[in-house]
Parts: sequence; structure tokens; C-alpha cells
Amino acid sequence: ELVWKLRPHKVIFLSPTGGLLDRQDRIISAVSLTNDYEALMQQPWLHSGMRLKLQQIYLSIVSTFLLQK
Repeated sequence: ELVWKLRPHKVIFLSPTGGLLDRQDRIISAVSLTNDYEALMQQPWLHSGMRLKLQQIYLSIVSTFLLQK
């Protein structure tokens, strides 16, 4: 509910690994879920826990955007 009240434009994602890791376990410095979400979700190296977190963040952003209309 907080995300709907704040209507954030950016989300900082914290994880024990230091961020979202690519297929070579390097941190991806920035992700635009608007542009990158579909491609990221197709990657076999994106494990289930990280996939779920990205889905939750994406759905929060999309629902916030829809509420602004």
C-alpha cells in the first residue's frame, strides 16, 4: 500500500548479493523495468527468488502507473 501512496519513479533494490546478477554473476548496474522486464524474465540464469522479486517490483510499478491515470 505504501507504494501506491508514494507513487515512486525509481526503486532501489537491495539484496545480499549486492544487486541483480547477470549470467556471469556480475552485478547489473541499472535496470529499466519498463524496457528490460520482458527480456529479463526470459533469461534462464534469472533464478526463481530474483524472478519473483522482479515480478513484485514490476507489478507495483505498473499498478502505481495505472492508478495515476
